Amino acid sequence: MPADSGAAFVVVSHQAPTGQSLLPEILAKSTTMPVQEIANETRALANQVYVVPRGQVVEVQDGVLMLQPIAESRSIHNPIDAFFGSLARDRGQGAVGIVLSGTGADGTLGLTAIKD
Repeated sequence: MPADSGAAFVVVSHQAPTGQSLLPEILAKSTTMPVQEIANETRALANQVYVVPRGQVVEVQDGVLMLQPIAESRSIHNPIDAFFGSLARDRGQGAVGIVLSGTGADGTLGLTAIKD
């Protein structure tokens, strides 16, 4: 993507809930856009890349990225569906979702929400 596309990019990945992630550093080597790990209540700005921290789920509300810890009691965890669903509600026809790879069907329901 061009660094001046006008879009904010949120990277949601399946990672172990603990430990340090090198994903922000890895992505920063492949783009000139600023790359940062999301802190709770981060306003998503155009031409920036945001990475969800380990052990967290992200949703967007009024253009603000909101973090919540992954519920340990849930046996099934679909962070991509959760984010895409919130993105569809928040951005409507301006929402775009891309699944590069995934675990099982995670992303399927969220992409359906965006399409609808």
